[in-house]
Amino acid sequence: MPDDRSSIDDIIAHLGEAVDVISTAFDADYWRGVCGMLPLGDEPLCVAVPRDHALSRRGTITLADLAGTRIRLMRRGHGGNDRARELLERMPSIDLVDIDHYDLSTFNDCAQAGDLLISKPMWANVHPQLVNVPVDWGERVSLSYGLLYPLRPQPQVCAFVGRIGRLAGATDADYLDRNAL
Repeated sequence: MPDDRSSIDDIIAHLGEAVDVISTAFDADYWRGVCGMLPLGDEPLCVAVPRDHALSRRGTITLADLAGTRIRLMRRGHGGNDRARELLERMPSIDLVDIDHYDLSTFNDCAQAGDLLISKPMWANVHPQLVNVPVDWGERVSLSYGLLYPLRPQPQVCAFVGRIGRLAGATDADYLDRNAL
């Protein structure tokens, strides 16, 4: 799959055509009505920090620790990312930089520029020059992790999603009724 934002959004909007199921972190409100969703877990947002940055050696970062930094994060309209933005905006000494999507150039740019990047634990080893560090947000700030699939999936996709859901301990009602499977 391509890693640019418009292509990924298009693939998700057309699930069931070229791709049947995607496993990813997602904001349920963003994709509601576009595709079916099976949440399997939670991805707490963290910060990817360049290895040579002083914060990269911390076990946990507080919002106060982020004072004076430049942080890249998704534009407004992305659920858990929006909550992180609201909390960071309370710190006037943090320079927030909007991004439209995550791709290899985003990670490379942050590593080169020394910028921090809102990240997810699942991306812990995505770039050799960035280290994910948990953030004490003062509250839960996260995205769902799981499967995205067509609103009206083929029977084999229904069977697959249902089996994964049962293995994960979800009941059919956790996703079947909500997503018209």
